Amino acid sequence: MLEKNVCMSLVNHMRENKADFGGGEGEWQCLIGRNMAATLTYDIHKLTFFDLPEFGYTCLVFKSG
Repeated sequence: MLEKNVCMSLVNHMRENKADFGGGEGEWQCLIGRNMAATLTYDIHKLTFFDLPEFGYTCLVFKSG
């Protein structure tokens, strides 16, 4: 249940603070899990990939579209 709560909190925060996280079309998406890796192309204000070491999770937040 922790994963779902973290993802929903992050996405809701980004939706509520559009000025801070860039405009544009598309919805914020969040993936969270253990032992996750990705090959990413960075686009400003549309992607973040970070670890939550206290819980052993990795989180990917991106804007689709």
